[in-house]
Amino acid sequence: MIDIPECLAGLGRDRRGYPIPVTAVIDRDGTPHFTVTDQPARHRMIAEDRCHLSSRKLMRGRWFIGGPMPAFHEFGAFIDGPMLDEASLFAVQTCPYIAAPKYARRIEDAAFAKSAPTGSQLMRTHEEPNPDRPELFLRVMTTGQKLVTSNTGDMLFVTRKPYVRVEFWRHGRQLGFDEGVALSVAGCRGELALRDVLKACGKK
Repeated sequence: MIDIPECLAGLGRDRRGYPIPVTAVIDRDGTPHFTVTDQPARHRMIAEDRCHLSSRKLMRGRWFIGGPMPAFHEFGAFIDGPMLDEASLFAVQTCPYIAAPKYARRIEDAAFAKSAPTGSQLMRTHEEPNPDRPELFLRVMTTGQKLVTSNTGDMLFVTRKPYVRVEFWRHGRQLGFDEGVALSVAGCRGELALRDVLKACGKK
């Protein structure tokens, strides 16, 4: 693990030493579930314009993490909420779902229901509409977002474009811009046009 940034240092830790995001559910046994969303906490972060990892107040510029489709597609939207720079940078380098070369996890509804606190619910944090994990992740900085509701009732974040900054990440390593653009387009199998990617990045 890399050094934990100051904005996350005050959070509780799991048994591995990872900071527990403020929006992660902690069940009745005291076990944190990073892929299960504490909906009241999430709603509070949205209402108070706070970082969804650290709970610190956001600046005008805020960061989002997701795959190429939510970042670049005309109708794309992020599931994960906005984050501070340091918090999001820590996440793309250490979060197992994002950074590990191989990742397998499934939460069984029945098993979680036995220990779930009231008001929590299973949610596909980080996931794309396609259930497979993206081969590439984006860390993008924007100056604003709007909320939309998906057909399943989830609140999603549509980011303001063009982005202030765009980073491409794979297996915890930052890629070059040209390589990231090429992988974004190729990985979306014709659903994402090169012109849309370049336009979102502020390129002609």
